[in-house]
Amino acid sequence: MNLIQLQYLEHLVKYESISKAAKCCYLSQSALTRQIMMMEKELGFTLFERKNNGIKLTAEGTIFYQETRKTLQSYQNAIKQVQQYMSQSKMNIRVFIAKYLNDTILYACKNVSHKINNYSFSFYSDRMLYTTDDLIENKVDLVLLGDYSNQCEELCFEPLLSCYNALKVPMNHPLASLKNVTLEQLKNQTILVSSDIHKQENIKYINHLLKKPEYKINVIEFKSLEEANAKNVINSYPLATLSCFDSSINYKLIPILDVKTVDMGMIYRKEDLLMLQPVLDAFKEYFKNYVQENELIFPYKHDKNK
Repeated sequence: MNLIQLQYLEHLVKYESISKAAKCCYLSQSALTRQIMMMEKELGFTLFERKNNGIKLTAEGTIFYQETRKTLQSYQNAIKQVQQYMSQSKMNIRVFIAKYLNDTILYACKNVSHKINNYSFSFYSDRMLYTTDDLIENKVDLVLLGDYSNQCEELCFEPLLSCYNALKVPMNHPLASLKNVTLEQLKNQTILVSSDIHKQENIKYINHLLKKPEYKINVIEFKSLEEANAKNVINSYPLATLSCFDSSINYKLIPILDVKTVDMGMIYRKEDLLMLQPVLDAFKEYFKNYVQENELIFPYKHDKNK
């Protein structure tokens, strides 16, 4: 059990309602229910009794909560002490930024920076494939709107949004006039994909789907921009998946509606939780009220299409 789960437990005890606690935890009701089941399985006893009007701690749950609450209070006091220390000087947080989410992330950081005066942000750009590597290698401190399908024991993930899998579509392509597409509409199209899947399950899933014979899609795989340039493919720029490298050609993002969505959120090193907590809280509040103008990204509420 970790501190995040203890925070979930505190909200559940406070509201005696899974739905109300889920809102405060920025989770769907089903996701919070799964967290309760995971905690109970790990502990070996039932934490809550389910009643018609909500939930109540069991006798075992009450004992456990009273003891763990001390740990949570110590943690919260530690945060206050760190914040007091940091008030004397700003702490710089290195944020990973992917090109296709550039404006979204920059605007979010600008908005949040007004609410957490003791922090400043600098930005590091790389392909979305390498978010976990960049964190583990200490190149960045925080990934915003990262896909955590490449899970790692050293890292924590907190969901913020759900995102449609999408294609990069050149502005002069016939599909560029559409707001969204289906797999059926991609029949006989040429799509550039990254073969450098880097253990990311979502990328494997998309590549496998596009290669299905019934869609008759011409899938072209490349590991690097240099390889694509050497074979003179990048300038003839077909459609491309989000995992593929960027070119100088202008494109728009078009969601694929009949493909499962991806949960996107904040990824950070476990040992940095104390340092990042005020930043994480500020971003959670920002994205809770965030409304995206296009159809690619929407608030994280439930496991849509999964």
